[in-house]
Order: sequence, then C-alpha cells, then structure tokens
Amino acid sequence: FVWYIIAAVIGLFIGAVIVLVISAICKGSTDFESNVRVTASLMVVMPIGALLGFAGGINLYLGAVVTLGVNIFSLWLLYNALNETLKAKQETTKIVSYVLIALFVLAMFMKIATLRKANQFMEGFKNSDFKEMMKDIEEEKEKEKENN
Repeated sequence: FVWYIIAAVIGLFIGAVIVLVISAICKGSTDFESNVRVTASLMVVMPIGALLGFAGGINLYLGAVVTLGVNIFSLWLLYNALNETLKAKQETTKIVSYVLIALFVLAMFMKIATLRKANQFMEGFKNSDFKEMMKDIEEEKEKEKENN
C-alpha cells in the first residue's frame, strides 16, 4: 500500500515537469506549484481509465476505443487547464493538443495491430496439432517416470 502512495507522488512530480514543459511551449505559466496542481487534477482520470479497462477483455476494438476516449478526455482537461489555469496561448495549446491526439491515435492503431498479431500467434496453440504434441510430451514424461 505504501508503495502505491510513493509511486503516485513520484508520478505527480514527473507529470508536473511534463505539464511545465508543455506550458512553457504554449507560453503559459512556469510556476511549478500551479503545474503540480494541474497534474494532480489530471491524475483523477487514471482510476476512471482503470475502471473502464475491462472493456478490452470484452472486445479488442471496444477496449481500444474506450482507452482512446479516456485519453482524449484527459487531453481536453489538459487543454482547459492550460488555457484557464496556466494562461497559455490558445492557438499554441490547440496545436499541441492536436499533436498529442495524433500520438494517442497512432498508439491505438499500434496497440490494435500488436494485439491482432498476438491473437493470431496464440490461435496456433489452439489447433489440434499442438494438443497432440502436448499429449505426446506428457506421455514421454510418464514413460520417463516409469523408467526411473
């Protein structure tokens, strides 16, 4: 339990540095305390993403869409925090937000492609040849035990 708290605090400060860099790019406030507060408010989305993570177990595409939706909602919150709280330039913030959304969409497509390849690979373990091979290996182990 203590490790989760320590990890959350470390994540808070790492996230604050990332938000500070994004805020500096967008010509916003570089006050570290306000960036920590923004990061803490954005971290509220993490349990929501974890709660909705079951969707990936139902369907590969449903999980990807739900994850993308949570990430885009987080970026919307970051966009509003940069504009309202950190007083960043709106035009620059839009560009940064679009770039981050594009990165999230690209990551989603890579995730789907990777999961599809993994599913195709695992389908090979479901066919009857593999089951027969496993039975042969078990029979050989039993024969070894009998011989010893």
